[in-house]
Amino acid sequence: MMTQQPKYYRDLLDRLLEQDNTDTSHQQRLQVLRDKFKYRGPAHFDQEDQLVVPGDFDCSSKQLTSLAGAPVKVGGYFDCYNNQLTSLEGAPKKVGGYFNCSNNPLTSLAGAPVKVGGDFYCRNNQLTSLEGAPMKVGGYFDCRNNQLTSLEGAPMEVGGWFDCSNNQLSSLAGAPTTVKGDFDCIKNQLTSLEGAPTIVGGNFYCYFNQLTSLAGAPMEVGGDFDCSYNKLTSLEGAPVKVGGSFQCFKNQLTSLEGIPRSINGGFVITVNATTPLLKILTVEGITEFYFLKPPNTHDRIPELESLFKEFYGRGARGRLLCGIEMLKMGYKRNTGR
Repeated sequence: MMTQQPKYYRDLLDRLLEQDNTDTSHQQRLQVLRDKFKYRGPAHFDQEDQLVVPGDFDCSSKQLTSLAGAPVKVGGYFDCYNNQLTSLEGAPKKVGGYFNCSNNPLTSLAGAPVKVGGDFYCRNNQLTSLEGAPMKVGGYFDCRNNQLTSLEGAPMEVGGWFDCSNNQLSSLAGAPTTVKGDFDCIKNQLTSLEGAPTIVGGNFYCYFNQLTSLAGAPMEVGGDFDCSYNKLTSLEGAPVKVGGSFQCFKNQLTSLEGIPRSINGGFVITVNATTPLLKILTVEGITEFYFLKPPNTHDRIPELESLFKEFYGRGARGRLLCGIEMLKMGYKRNTGR
């Protein structure tokens, strides 16, 4: 008996499985895959009649409203970007490459793969939490441009960078404990860094928030640390060691207590009448100084930068000479701690 051709509706289950009271052979279902979707590798059905794709599977921009009937396992990447998905129920349980569900109206990650070997992209949705996210992501985790008020449910470990920028976060509670790449939490409503990862291998970006304290920041950051454009009055809670540059301009600093002991890059700060500049001379490793005039962050103070470059690293005598030269230049209130 001839089987009828499947009807093509907007969800993946209909595309693959729907029949008019007639079963569809595996061969016909695979033909639907070949006709309608992009995938790589010899797809097959396992003993439980579940679709397995050893390579990549791309169902992006297909106006899908459901992932029911999608492969249960994908060896490469799985891309369902730019559809009309409101749920990830039916998504593969395991993805060897990246998983991309960005640009959908998702409000939850329930149904997401348990394990993703590559990157996980869920940006540009309507997520309010990360409950349902994979426990571990081998590459990047990108959840920017959502409506997140909490990071609860985020992966415990991320092999690449973690980007939760441009959300509505007031706390970093629930963030991964280890991020091997960059950690980006800019453009949120954070007042402290409590809950931040304890280990960040790359850069740490927390500018454009409402930080009044750096309490909770990682003890050590492998790359740059940027806490500019906040409401900080001191640097207490800052990392002890920064592998790149340290930027703290556009704050309300009246004290540099808490400044890192080691900075292996540039140091960028806005200088006003009460900035205790001599404190900077206690830091090891700075390669360049950027002293900016308020309120314009593009106006630098070259004579002060040259002074620090000349005396930096000369120990107690250098600090004394630097203080004397600063007094001569008129920085009378800047030599305190």
